Amino acid sequence: MADAVKSFHDLAAWQKAMELMTVIYQVSQKFPKEALYNLTCQLRRDTIYIPSSIAEGQGMSSPGEFQQLISQARDSLAEVETQIISVSNLGYLEKPEFTHIMELIAQVGKLLQELLSTILKTK
Repeated sequence: MADAVKSFHDLAAWQKAMELMTVIYQVSQKFPKEALYNLTCQLRRDTIYIPSSIAEGQGMSSPGEFQQLISQARDSLAEVETQIISVSNLGYLEKPEFTHIMELIAQVGKLLQELLSTILKTK
């Protein structure tokens, strides 16, 4: 895997996670001020953690370290999904925005699982 991938930029999981992060930052700008210090900050922090973990993991020397960071990225993705459902329930997202974000979350989850499977094969 390390020979085929020269940079974390080459990883589809990182690319899609960056797309998710961008969308989250854009829609969260419209959240009410009272959500700023709770949901907005937490959502943004968890969202940026996903591509950051992929990037950090790709640079690790051992597959075990990479596996751990990808697992942590999946944990953060689950938190993001919960938070998106929460903000939707609170009426902070329009239905099309919610649907698009949930689709991105599913795509990132699938790519993280594929990456994890690849890492496990190299161990």
